[in-house]
Amino acid sequence: MREKRTFWTNFDFHVHTWYSFDSAIDPKKAIKVARKKGLKGIAITDHNTIKGGVSTTKQNRQKDLFVITGSEIKIDQYEIIGLFLSREIKSRDFLGVIEEVRAQGGISILAHPFRSKILSSFFERRESLPSYVLEQIDAVEVLNARVNKNRNNMALALATRVKKPMLAGSDAHFYREIGSVQTVFNNISSEEDMINIILKRKMRVSGATFNFFGNLHYHLLSAFYGKVRKLSGVPLSEH
Repeated sequence: MREKRTFWTNFDFHVHTWYSFDSAIDPKKAIKVARKKGLKGIAITDHNTIKGGVSTTKQNRQKDLFVITGSEIKIDQYEIIGLFLSREIKSRDFLGVIEEVRAQGGISILAHPFRSKILSSFFERRESLPSYVLEQIDAVEVLNARVNKNRNNMALALATRVKKPMLAGSDAHFYREIGSVQTVFNNISSEEDMINIILKRKMRVSGATFNFFGNLHYHLLSAFYGKVRKLSGVPLSEH
């Protein structure tokens, strides 16, 4: 009897392009880098906009690479990633964002819930989250390459306790970071299939975070790059 073959599909669910002011990634080159690193899919999650995801999707000519349009929305002390979006998220309050994501058939992810703010509040620890956040969110990012191991473990423990799906994303702002951590699926055949598998928690996370100085290096580099772009007055639309 022939053994049934298993196809593993690996995704990076948190990538920024130059439609985020602090990222240097060209959407077109993001596709090439993702394929070179053996990824089967990437989610483009620029800050407060889906422009990067739309641009990357339009430029994707690779049949074996799936591009998901998303956005990372800043809400007070939290950041929520919306995936599988077709329209901009206009709300900037938690429940409003969740409602808009769901109205588009997407899913919401609590991004790096315990990441401290570099420099400004370096030792801040958000160990307790409001119950309404945990009830309404679809999944938790438990492995973020820019977050240290202890804080990722805190996110993992949180997701385990509240029984939420666990995803991994590099939070890439530079090419080297793409695919550094991954979410691994078995036999994905469609977007709907992926959403169902995520909600049923039938996937695993893989990869390693950067060390302390690597995290600090990338955060500072992103902040510096963003400041330079803002000072130069380069609008996102020029890209």
